[in-house]
Amino acid sequence: MQVWMHHSLVDYYHNKYHADSVNWGEPKPEGIRIWIKQLGPSENDRIYTHLIKISLQRDELIINDKKKIKTEDTFTYAVNARLLSLCPESGKSEKEFKLMNSYHKVRP
Repeated sequence: MQVWMHHSLVDYYHNKYHADSVNWGEPKPEGIRIWIKQLGPSENDRIYTHLIKISLQRDELIINDKKKIKTEDTFTYAVNARLLSLCPESGKSEKEFKLMNSYHKVRP
């Protein structure tokens, strides 16, 4: 999951800010929220079994080594829990995660 989120974050900030570099500190534990919902058979095409929504607040995201912003990033993924592997680099499944929605906000 962390690899998927990292790629989603990097892609977003590089595109939005035309950034050559993006550096962020670890989010504080109180700034991390996770929701998991099991999908019923009529809610999807039976490929994905769960929705996972993750929200991360960061107090310092640095773009191009100079611009500092506070952010909140929220990602919603469809997940096929039956295909999750303990070795994500194994490449056994291309349908483990699918980014469904993302929301990015600069905080004051």
